[in-house]
Amino acid sequence: MVGSIPKTAMDKAMIEQLKNTKFSKPIEKSQKRGCYYTPIPHVAKHKGIHSEDLTIMNLDKTQLLESILTKAYADDEDSLLEELQFAFIAFLIGQSLEAFLQWEL
Repeated sequence: MVGSIPKTAMDKAMIEQLKNTKFSKPIEKSQKRGCYYTPIPHVAKHKGIHSEDLTIMNLDKTQLLESILTKAYADDEDSLLEELQFAFIAFLIGQSLEAFLQWEL
């Protein structure tokens, strides 16, 4: 519909709604192309934690996974799994290094 003249009132309303949403940007104004992934820290760093506990936190990522699920996904495990599956497919088919780095975590 982009570039065409809206024919009905419904088309006009939809185009106006798309213009006003914070999620849609014109292609020519977009700064970055590609996929956006949830940031996942590679290394857990906390001050005041004993060195053995810090080593365990960096080897076993269960606590990190639970905090990401709570903060970014509101405890919806399926959404995180879908993002990781998409990253794997984007890496295989699209040969995206960014997707590989997201998937390998």
